[in-house]
Amino acid sequence: MSSKDFGLTGEGEELIKDCNRLGLIVDLAHASRRTHLDVAKLSVLPFINSHSNAKAVYDVSRNLDDELFELVRGKQGVVGSIFGTSMVGPKKDVDSLADHIMYVYEKFGGDILALGSDYFGIIDSSVTKGVEDITKMQNLFGVLAKRGMGKEDIEKLAYKNSLRVIEKNAERWK
Repeated sequence: MSSKDFGLTGEGEELIKDCNRLGLIVDLAHASRRTHLDVAKLSVLPFINSHSNAKAVYDVSRNLDDELFELVRGKQGVVGSIFGTSMVGPKKDVDSLADHIMYVYEKFGGDILALGSDYFGIIDSSVTKGVEDITKMQNLFGVLAKRGMGKEDIEKLAYKNSLRVIEKNAERWK
């Protein structure tokens, strides 16, 4: 990521328009703050950030601030919570990951939530303890249920919200 935040170039704006025309999902993981802002103004379809967490819970550059979560929600997109410990926090456990998810859930609702494990892309840190692989997802779902998240919202987090975004973008293919 560049130390300067330029946002979208003219070519980038054309790319977003083309993606919308074709029904391709725009993923802003690794994109700058200003790029998020630019895409939110330009995109007519839901976009995603496939793997980030909440800056309010753990302040690192790749995590999103509340304004960016609001922009994704406003476009009916999703943010996938990432399991890499460098973005979860110092405790590096499933409870810390749940802190991020519950923060977003309580502040922005259940429709913005998704899973963005990044199991195959985590290179700068380890995987959060308790969700080391897909067989341990029930650990996370159990913690979220104990904290008050209902079954319907856990299902949204697990797959329904992502499926909704895919279907909304796919309408352009018809």
